[in-house]
Amino acid sequence: MENSLELIDDYFNEKLSSEAKIDFEKQLLTDSELSNDVAFYLQAKQLGNFETKRRFTDLHQSMSKAETKLISFKNIRIFSAAASILLIFAFVFLFNNKESALEYANNYVDNQLITISTEMSSSKSTLTEAIEFYNQKKYEKALVAFNNLAENKQVLEYRGLCYLQSKDYVSAQKAFHQLADDKNMLQNKGAFLEAITLLKLNKNKEAKQLLKSIVETENNYFGKAEAVELLNLMK
Repeated sequence: MENSLELIDDYFNEKLSSEAKIDFEKQLLTDSELSNDVAFYLQAKQLGNFETKRRFTDLHQSMSKAETKLISFKNIRIFSAAASILLIFAFVFLFNNKESALEYANNYVDNQLITISTEMSSSKSTLTEAIEFYNQKKYEKALVAFNNLAENKQVLEYRGLCYLQSKDYVSAQKAFHQLADDKNMLQNKGAFLEAITLLKLNKNKEAKQLLKSIVETENNYFGKAEAVELLNLMK
């Protein structure tokens, strides 16, 4: 198994010649021991981002449903072997189509920053109204409302989110950078949100440096786990 794992690792890391790669894929279709070793190799690998995990989970669930429709034991064995091979090649596809850092940033903005929780906000009606505008994707109205409030760290964060959703990335970066400068916050989101904004600006070098500082610092920065995932995507 040790030799086969070395071969498998070379395959996934694009170290095989074109001919060797074709031979490996042909062998994979007929050699059950090799397919088992590939399955072991893939299970040992940690997928590096939530979108890849989600796509693989969906694939696995759809295959599991299909398997229950088969009746005869013989057909189940045939399907199981085919499913194993399909699953392996699905992993190959996912590994070779790894999410980029920009795609991660886009997904993060679209999924994690789409709403602001009103539970964490003060009871002031103006703030509540501004948050409602934001959650309704009325970012211009939300920004006007946030600008009418006395500035504090919470308002500064929300203002930056309005800029980010409105694609005014320069203004968003300035807001998040100002937020990150406050070292007294219990959990400072500014640095990570600035890194996301830098990726949207295609300033990958600056984003990478900032992400490294988030991971390495002892300060209570928000998004350390996410920063690790992004750095893995940027290798």
